[in-house]
Amino acid sequence: MSQIVEKIQHDYGKDKWGQRLGIEICELIQDESIQLVLPFRQTNMNLGGRMHGGVIASLLVDSAKLLAHASCIDKAGLSWRVIDFQINYLKAGGPEPLTAVAHVTKRTREFLFCRCEVLNSGNEVLAISNVLIRIYSPGNILPPTVHQQTQTLSNRLTAQEIADAAPNKSLITMFNQMMEPLYPGSVVHYMLDGHAEMIQHNFADQYDFQGNIALGQLLLFFDNVSGCSGGSLAEEMGIAVTLTIQSTFCEPSSGENLIGISNTYYREDGMTHNDVKIFGETSQRLKMFGTMTHLARPFKKS
Repeated sequence: MSQIVEKIQHDYGKDKWGQRLGIEICELIQDESIQLVLPFRQTNMNLGGRMHGGVIASLLVDSAKLLAHASCIDKAGLSWRVIDFQINYLKAGGPEPLTAVAHVTKRTREFLFCRCEVLNSGNEVLAISNVLIRIYSPGNILPPTVHQQTQTLSNRLTAQEIADAAPNKSLITMFNQMMEPLYPGSVVHYMLDGHAEMIQHNFADQYDFQGNIALGQLLLFFDNVSGCSGGSLAEEMGIAVTLTIQSTFCEPSSGENLIGISNTYYREDGMTHNDVKIFGETSQRLKMFGTMTHLARPFKKS
């Protein structure tokens, strides 16, 4: 068992996204349970002074993916891929270290189901997630990936001249200036009336130990894009909170910029339901899609 731990530690040590956030492996129990820790770093906070929802999602999804990696690492030919990820945010994270604990809840020959939690230093649960992972056997001959809806999924950005003439262009410019030091290469292209478009430029520190853009980085980008579509409807500055994310990963991403497009379909007292699609800019292939429930409302007046 110690050899598996050493292998997992070695592989995760090459995970540039995990290193960027500061995630560390604390404990692995067989291939059934794992504990990760995230020391406090100011760079992991969002613009509102809370732990970024995408950072919490990164901690959760990495705990699940490392369990899957532990399940396959000592078995010749086995491989894995995270398929679905759902998260409920129960409490905001502050400037403190966090812990993630993941357990295998069900294992079949083809699928791994994981339940994950993030806790703060007071042992309060901040977020919970369920993750579905597919296990690929050595003898499997996988059919090529088929994108059934390629013709109907809009993956095009608003024309530059329209984006430049947006009535809130000065707000978008200010927002991008504030985001730049926290989210390298991530820029809002267009945001208006419940619609948002963002570009995530390719950069070295967003890659995982398998050479793909890290799932946690995809989730952070997903969170930012959807927060912009919901937040664009807010009447004034105030609180902005992610309540839930439901996402599906279609295929790995690497070597290209990402385009994120989100739309709000329902709004109720500051709460919005938003859909999000993440595409590869060059390949124009769908990499990830899902929904996010977001809350944006003015601060309570004393």
